[in-house]
Amino acid sequence: MFNPGSAIRSDDLNKNFEQLRYAIQESNCIGIPDDVDDYLKTYYWNNFDDTVYSTETWVSNDSKIATTAAMDARFQDEATETYSKAELAADSNVIPDNDVALPTTGAVKDYVDHVVETDILVNSTGLTKSGTNGQVTLGIAQGSVDLDRIKPADIIVSGESNPNNDTTIATTAKIDDMIDAAITGDIAVDSTGLTVTNDGDGTITLGIGSNSVDFDRLKNDDIITKTEQDAGSPTAADTNIFTASAAAKRFDTLVQTGTPSESSYEVGKTWLQNDDDQTLKIWNGSTWLDVASGGSFRTQDKVIYVDATGGDDSKTGHRISGPKLTIKSAINDINADISTSIKTAGSGYTNGTYSSVALTGGTTGSGLTATITVAGGAVTSVTNVANATLQEYQIGDILSAADANLGAGGGSGFELEVTGGGDGMTVIVAAGVYQEIAPIQIKRRNVSIIGMALRSTIVHPTVATQGDQSDGNHALFELNSGSFVQNLTLTGMQASNSGTNTLDSDLPARQGWNFAFYNNCVITKSPYIQNCTNFSDSEIDNSNLRAHRPRGGDAGDNDSAPTGGGFLADGAVPKSTSPLRSMVADSYTHVGLNGPGILVTNNGYAQCTSSYAFFNKYHIKALNGGQANLAASTTDFGDKALVADGKSTAAIFTATVNGAASSGALTFDIDNVTAGTGWFGDATKPGSNMLVTVNSVTYPVLSSTVISGGHRVTISRPDPNNRSTNLGLNGAVADNAAVSFFLRSMIASSGHTMEYAGSGTDYRALPENGGVPDESKQITELNNGKIWTAVTDHNGKFKIGGNQTDDPIFQVDQQLGFVTIPEGSIAFNLLSDLTPQLGGDLDVNGKTITSTSNGDIVIDPNGSGNIKVGGTITTNTNTNLNLAPDGTGQISVTSNQIKNVANPSAGQDAATKNYVDSFTGTSSNIGSAAVTTTKIADDAVTAAKLADTSVTAGSYTLSSITVDAQGRITAASSGTAADADKITEGNTEAEVVDTGSDGHFKVTTEGTERVRIGPAGQVGIAGANYGTSGQVLTSGGASGAVSWADAASGYPEKGTGGSNAWAVVHSYTVDADYSIPSGSHVINSGPMTVNSGVTVTIPSGSNWTIV
Repeated sequence: MFNPGSAIRSDDLNKNFEQLRYAIQESNCIGIPDDVDDYLKTYYWNNFDDTVYSTETWVSNDSKIATTAAMDARFQDEATETYSKAELAADSNVIPDNDVALPTTGAVKDYVDHVVETDILVNSTGLTKSGTNGQVTLGIAQGSVDLDRIKPADIIVSGESNPNNDTTIATTAKIDDMIDAAITGDIAVDSTGLTVTNDGDGTITLGIGSNSVDFDRLKNDDIITKTEQDAGSPTAADTNIFTASAAAKRFDTLVQTGTPSESSYEVGKTWLQNDDDQTLKIWNGSTWLDVASGGSFRTQDKVIYVDATGGDDSKTGHRISGPKLTIKSAINDINADISTSIKTAGSGYTNGTYSSVALTGGTTGSGLTATITVAGGAVTSVTNVANATLQEYQIGDILSAADANLGAGGGSGFELEVTGGGDGMTVIVAAGVYQEIAPIQIKRRNVSIIGMALRSTIVHPTVATQGDQSDGNHALFELNSGSFVQNLTLTGMQASNSGTNTLDSDLPARQGWNFAFYNNCVITKSPYIQNCTNFSDSEIDNSNLRAHRPRGGDAGDNDSAPTGGGFLADGAVPKSTSPLRSMVADSYTHVGLNGPGILVTNNGYAQCTSSYAFFNKYHIKALNGGQANLAASTTDFGDKALVADGKSTAAIFTATVNGAASSGALTFDIDNVTAGTGWFGDATKPGSNMLVTVNSVTYPVLSSTVISGGHRVTISRPDPNNRSTNLGLNGAVADNAAVSFFLRSMIASSGHTMEYAGSGTDYRALPENGGVPDESKQITELNNGKIWTAVTDHNGKFKIGGNQTDDPIFQVDQQLGFVTIPEGSIAFNLLSDLTPQLGGDLDVNGKTITSTSNGDIVIDPNGSGNIKVGGTITTNTNTNLNLAPDGTGQISVTSNQIKNVANPSAGQDAATKNYVDSFTGTSSNIGSAAVTTTKIADDAVTAAKLADTSVTAGSYTLSSITVDAQGRITAASSGTAADADKITEGNTEAEVVDTGSDGHFKVTTEGTERVRIGPAGQVGIAGANYGTSGQVLTSGGASGAVSWADAASGYPEKGTGGSNAWAVVHSYTVDADYSIPSGSHVINSGPMTVNSGVTVTIPSGSNWTIV
């Protein structure tokens, strides 16, 4: 038994049958498993049952095999049992009908060929026959077969259904039916664009559907491609068409920033250069020609255009091509660009919808209500917010609502933010004349109104709003925080001709202005007026303006009545919490015939540069605490120029005196400072722009200093006879006396020009028309108001300070060449003049040149200069005349003599020559120690006069000499010559050595060489130890020698050829213990690595910083 994969020996193969027999026998043994038995019976031969023997009947199947004898019996191969081709031919191709012989294959073929050729016959129904080589060809003779030869069942006639098979044929009528059906039913079209229509009579109509034929169905010759377009051939005609690429190349506009690289464009091709300039160009065949630039009109979200000629207020004005008609409409749109948005929904509120809920908070507005919906305890919507009321608020305000108005459920945290785009918008006003309904109220912040051209952009009010319609002050523009107005001519504001104004008694009851504050505004950035003109006259007619040829105010107008003013800075109009209440103007010109220029009142402030006023009631007035600053400004003609009147109407803060002050005191102390109602400042510190009232007397404040619990205030009360003297308090001030501080109405104007000020408010004020200036109208100070200015008038007269009444003026009259300094208004301080000089003789006028505090009077001529006295020097009241030169200085009378000296009576008295001669001529008068060195002539003392010493006279070599205190030589001896190359002391020496080429200098201390300098200038340590290049000397401390060491890497380095040392290089590894010096810090560039076992010690107060 051989299993798959088992090894088979040749002996096993030789005994196959034996092995099979054994296997079969074993399979029949009892105990063989059924699966093995089945396997053996199925795949192995049974010699007895599966063999056909020659004596048995032949069985033809695949389950038996035959013995060779059985196969011989089955297949006879002897020659006598075979029938060949030759035998068949001899028998006339007829095979014998018996079982004796077996024909060969050749005989069989020849017999079959014969039978095929002879046994197939045809009749007369139309068939034909031909045969050769055992093959027969049958056919149908032309025109020989009748239709009746076909079975009726195989003929399909008209009216019958078509079986659609190969076993039937159709009659002609049926074929016509089939053709009609095929034409109408079997002809279809594909998706290339054709259409088919059944005509109902066996015919169809073919067509081409609309928009159905693909481009590739056209002939190439009828198509112009991009390549052909670039080549210019074929020429465009009615018999061809362009591809999309070709059409794009020929017709499409190029949109790109860079110049197109190709040049094969059709003449007339367009290119949009899509950069900032947005330039449209056309190809002329050789180059691109610019035809337009600037791009299309686009929406300017932050700009509104206004055009008096082509404008329409129904438009938004955000495009220059669609401007608004009026400035007011533009500003109204800006004001209305405001909304609200829930910033924080809050929590804990009672669910529901609440109407007319008051909204609290905000910078400026009040009275706003809304419908608020609460869901889930939080605010989900806020509606019905009135825009008109909301406009009074500011973008960025945070509003809220009380919980009591939202169900009182204990909710909190709801915040409603005011949003919008109005802040920072700009109105561009084209040249033209604009009649506006005043006031134009700017409610948003940092809004700009910019005219195209000053002289051509003219704004005037309607008759009903021109300022004289009712009592009070009315403005054409009401400005807000950051408002900016530029390049406008403002005209037509008017005033009444009677009554008294509520702000300024010099003005009529009804007064128009070009600019004023918007009511209740909060100013964090001053409104700014630049390059504008105020042109006002009472005869200007706003119903028929004639802007470029007005009825009044032009040159030659010889009458005037009250008219509109420039701007009003009323500090009472902004909200009390406003940090500023100021306006700023630059190049704002006021041509207002009898109209005010600028009024600053009620603690308002104005700052103006290049402010020009013509024919005004006044140029600028500071009233009721108003203050103004002007620079480079001019007042021409008019009634008054600069007016400062009074102080703030109420105290800005109050205090009490802290400690009594005597009359004449320049200072007094205050405490308990309390801000007044409406005071907008952040501090309550007295300043030099204030007045102080105490004991019903008002003083200017010079300065104040902070002291414990309050301030020390310095006041001013100049002596009218000597204004350099401050008289101080006018009467004593008691402790706890009430003190009030006020803003002083003040104007400061540097370099102010006054041309014919005070000469009148119309053109008769011109000098050629008889106008006469009035200097007293240049500066008007009333009720402690103050003006600080330097004025030059039309005649070049220069004046500083003062006024024309109680405060004298320093002036320089250039016409007369005369300088006037009022008496008592000047006090020289020679301490501040380092080189004072007299312009003439000094007349002391019976006075004394004296000093204070026992100080000296020094008269010190320069260089060789002398003090010349033209008379006798005398003293007062028997006092001495003392001449005491400083230091080693002497009293010299040069070659002159001192005469008339009395004989001396005291030790320090001087004596005459005669007295000295007679006194010194007597030897007895030579006192002890009277003979001094200076009295002994040179070489007058001989050797005999000197005392002997113990030193032997003679010469000494390398001597050792002893000298006593009197300079005498008391000992001398010769010594031993020293080494000329050494300086030696003990075992320490400095030596120069040179044996020819090794010259060097060395220093030895304590017997050891320490330092030497070699022949090349090299430095050696402890001998010829010169170190290596780049090494540095390192100190060994107080008890150690220096040594050579490698240079540390932490030095500042510089680049090759550079001069700036900027890089500090250091290692990033700490490899040894280190202590930061006390009081020092260390900084490194990190990261740093501290080796294992290494300690860095940081003392208290020091830091180690790694960056």
